[in-house]
Amino acid sequence: MNEVSTSLGMGSHLQVCGIAVDVAKLRGMEIDKQTAARRLIHAAIRLACQREDPLAIHILIMSAHDLIRDCAEARGKNLENSIQPKIPADQRKEVRDSLKEMHHFLRHAKEDADKTLDDSEVDSFNDALIAVTCQMHKELFHETLAP
Repeated sequence: MNEVSTSLGMGSHLQVCGIAVDVAKLRGMEIDKQTAARRLIHAAIRLACQREDPLAIHILIMSAHDLIRDCAEARGKNLENSIQPKIPADQRKEVRDSLKEMHHFLRHAKEDADKTLDDSEVDSFNDALIAVTCQMHKELFHETLAP
């Protein structure tokens, strides 16, 4: 059984499974969208290199991809390195729908709680999406991601 305990007051900590987390540090952090996207990408890459669960990797990299795409849209920029130009025009809708289907399956269940997903393609989607998302990040934020 996972044990969660808290001690409130000065230097409040959250104890989860024997790991102490300084809650004050979590509350005091402010990050921008660029930093959030970078951290999501780095986490996805680390998990992929460690051959961790492809579904967890997919959630991370799709979140980073969507965040960067939304930031570009808010800035009025069309990213040349987005996934769309890399896919033949006649296959774009099918690929986009597949990516979104996987992402939505992992995030929502209100209307399709009994639905199943064929996860045989998740690894290949993730590899491609990590590469594309890194390029989108570089193009939008002018920052090369270091491992």
